[in-house]
Amino acid sequence: MTRAELLRLIRVGARRAGVHMELVRQGSAHELWSVGDVVIPIPRHRELTSGVERSIKRDLERVLGSGWWQ
Repeated sequence: MTRAELLRLIRVGARRAGVHMELVRQGSAHELWSVGDVVIPIPRHRELTSGVERSIKRDLERVLGSGWWQ
């Protein structure tokens, strides 16, 4: 999955859950995004590995609900 696709997926999930999504800060290798009360780092790589993608989705389940990406 690409970084842009993941961010789009998170935006849609946040909108559905009625949660605010906001860029906290930008670094050289990662960006920190706040989704509700969870702050997640998203790498700036174009393509994300499946492990990174899975980890981000799992971290957001607490705020967006179980299986929010489906």
